[in-house]
Amino acid sequence: MKILVAMSGGVDSTVAAYILKEKGYEVEGAYMQMLDTPASVCACENARTAAREMDIPFHIIDAKEAFR
Repeated sequence: MKILVAMSGGVDSTVAAYILKEKGYEVEGAYMQMLDTPASVCACENARTAAREMDIPFHIIDAKEAFR
């Protein structure tokens, strides 16, 4: 079963993705970019790094226009 985990760049979502992968699920991560601020860019990079370390595909959903 494939599961898409919404990754915020924080510990909770990263651990959720890790546990699911360890249980044998096909996990992919996604970050929804709503703002174009330094904090948002940093969170996105944290999520991307976590996904890379877990060797799972990672997607960025550009939702900035929808949240304006």
